[in-house]
Amino acid sequence: MVLLSLSEFVRSKNEEFVQARLETKAKGDFLRNVSREFLTPVHLILANSKRLLASQSKRLDEGTRQHVATVIKQSGHLHNLINDLLEMAQLESDSFEPEFELVEMSHFLNEVRDMMLPSAMEKSWS
Repeated sequence: MVLLSLSEFVRSKNEEFVQARLETKAKGDFLRNVSREFLTPVHLILANSKRLLASQSKRLDEGTRQHVATVIKQSGHLHNLINDLLEMAQLESDSFEPEFELVEMSHFLNEVRDMMLPSAMEKSWS
């Protein structure tokens, strides 16, 4: 009687494990597919913004140049976030090799400041 209960318990846990692996794979596949779908428009925004800035820079006033530069910077940030999602999906699929790199915090903090400054200026929090 106890052996039967133990074997049922083990079978149940094995089924739960298999189900969890299938769900994790489905989630990873979904993340990968959605991330790739986002990459195409982000690439277009980034490429066209860079092309606009390069070809029309002299015709644009300083404020417009700064706005286009902000679009380029934020599109690059969004591109990096999407790549992070792809890496997460890869991590969950057990085929991820971590890469370590040094990060210069002053550059990162300057980017955060530049990203938040327009909102702060609008709200007079600067």
